[in-house]
Amino acid sequence: MENKVPKIALISPGKSSDWVSCQSIASNLRQSYAHLENVDICHFVSNNNDSRYQNKKVATALHDWGADLIAYIDHQPCATELLHALRVYYKDYRPRVLLHVFGDFLLYASQLFQYQDSLLQFPMDLICASDKQAKLISTMVMPEQSKIHAVPFPVKKETFHFSEDLRKHFRQGWKAADSEILFLYSGRLSLQKNVLQVIRAFELFQREIQPHSRLFLAGPIDDLGIPYLGKSTDSGLMAYDLRRLIQTVFDPSRQDKVQYIGNLTPTDLNQVYNGCDIFFSLSAHNDEDYGMAPAEALMTGSHCILSDWGGYSSFYKFMPNACQLVPVRMARRTVGSDLDEVVKRLMTTPAAFDLQERKKKAESAVKIFSIQEISQKIDAIIRADHRMTFQGFGPLFGSLVQNQRVNPKAPLAVGDEYSKLYKEIYSVYCN
Repeated sequence: MENKVPKIALISPGKSSDWVSCQSIASNLRQSYAHLENVDICHFVSNNNDSRYQNKKVATALHDWGADLIAYIDHQPCATELLHALRVYYKDYRPRVLLHVFGDFLLYASQLFQYQDSLLQFPMDLICASDKQAKLISTMVMPEQSKIHAVPFPVKKETFHFSEDLRKHFRQGWKAADSEILFLYSGRLSLQKNVLQVIRAFELFQREIQPHSRLFLAGPIDDLGIPYLGKSTDSGLMAYDLRRLIQTVFDPSRQDKVQYIGNLTPTDLNQVYNGCDIFFSLSAHNDEDYGMAPAEALMTGSHCILSDWGGYSSFYKFMPNACQLVPVRMARRTVGSDLDEVVKRLMTTPAAFDLQERKKKAESAVKIFSIQEISQKIDAIIRADHRMTFQGFGPLFGSLVQNQRVNPKAPLAVGDEYSKLYKEIYSVYCN
């Protein structure tokens, strides 16, 4: 951007997301931009449901302020209406666009496709949260579009960090000996996240291999089902399924080996991350572009056992000494890991965890995932200025749009099975 101080407009919705992870990501991205040096930053509010008048009003504000770069740092609003307003009302004003791509990006496929002609007018960088998400997005746009980056979502090191004192406090509260292995799943307790399989795998491990172990579950319980298959569930059904599974697979003397500890604040969750030894998640959710919970756990030095799927795969790339991946396969009605493969990974976990080694892992994670480190990566993208306009969406994206329009409630399902198109799109997440 030559020698002048670039003006960066951060676009956010007027209302915070309903998703806790998205709230954290958006807040941390704002702070990452705030760490940039020699830039002028201004925040602008835009919403998906804004009227034509409101979009024109925001477009005018951007034009009059003279924004050189527009950065979308939340999963909402969709970039289309505002950029369309800029195209219509200011024909000679084409600021560069940085679009941080969230996991639900493809849910807006019809809207993005509808305004494709407007998107084609703007220089655009697509910033994905992981290598596999970048690979997925690259299959959705025209081959000439090369400005796709993989930059992890940032984690606030002041909130998630290693603490020996917190570890002692948590384990004393639960009367856990130093030798007891404590597993943790945190995040949404949902069918989308394969939480029931986590419980089944842990039960077998605890019964046959390491009786001196426990599993903690933390996070909100949801009943979303699997929308891409058109599967919804009744209110309260997931909580019932969790209780029923524990009562079915664990004999009464062992049912206390699984503890649900609620939907925690970040401060309380940091203590749980520190108190537990292994973060354990087998998510194969189609929106699993990154994984804030594994990143937060790694910031505390925790070991991770994760499905080799989507954004989770990158954590092994970043920290191979702290992560184990479980292969994922696609079946007709399920996407997940074989139980035997999961247990094999559980069997290779260390019998004891050295706290000095854990501290070193936490320090390594800070150098990868902290707000300060991500700010430097964003800065490098901004300084590498370019004027390559967006090249448009490809045939696979067009097929998704068509399916969304024909069957909006289950666009990637055939009956109660995953469609061929689903497997074609998301095969990059398990390869």
